[in-house]
Parts: sequence; structure tokens; C-alpha cells
Amino acid sequence: LSDIEAGLMGGAIFVDYRATAYYLGISRLEDVGRYGTIPTAKNLPADWFTTDAGGKLRSRAQLRKLYELREIPFGLPHIAFSNTNERAALGWFVATEILGNKNVQLYEASIREWAAAPTRRMHRQINLDE
Repeated sequence: LSDIEAGLMGGAIFVDYRATAYYLGISRLEDVGRYGTIPTAKNLPADWFTTDAGGKLRSRAQLRKLYELREIPFGLPHIAFSNTNERAALGWFVATEILGNKNVQLYEASIREWAAAPTRRMHRQINLDE
């Protein structure tokens, strides 16, 4: 976790590859302690990487455009996370192996670990409980 916190302090781009409802704080998995995301994180749902929610990845140009549309600077250090890391692993693969950003780190414990510590801030854009 210290590497992840250092990344946050050092200006790394955190990319939340979960569905937008999790990112915004509308929904959460039961075992993720709090709603929302890591402060400053950008959201790029991993299911956008495939055509028509299928098993075929989009073209390199289309994948690159998704990062641009979500305002995720490419080539900068980037930390990928999700709920269980399956989506983050796909994000890591797309960013490093297809698009060539070798500055991507996978946050293995992901949002579950982050949200479990009450001292770590979470950003929640939509709170339906208020």
C-alpha cells in the first residue's frame, strides 16, 4: 500500500476501471466498505474495451480514443484498480501491452483495501442517502 499512497502523493494518475455507478458512489459491492473512489481517480469502465460487451477488443485507435475521451493523460505513471482486479488487469493489459504505456502499475488489493481504512479519503460524487 505504501507504493500506492506514494503514487497518490507523487501525482500518478489513478484509473478506476469499475462501472461508472461504483466510481460515482451510486453503488458498491457488499464487501467494499464505502461508496466512491480514490480521490483524483479517473474512470474508464473496462467493459468499454470490448465491442458490444463481447469478447473482442476494440481497435488500437478506438482504445486510445477512450483514454483521450476520459481525459486520462497517456505516458504518465498510471495506477490501475477496480473491485477485484479483473477489470483493472484488463485495463493494465490494454494500457501496457496494446497501447505501450510501460508506466502502469496494478493496485492488487484494489478499492477493497483502500476503502477498508477509515483514514483514507474516498471521493463520492453522488450520494443517494442524503
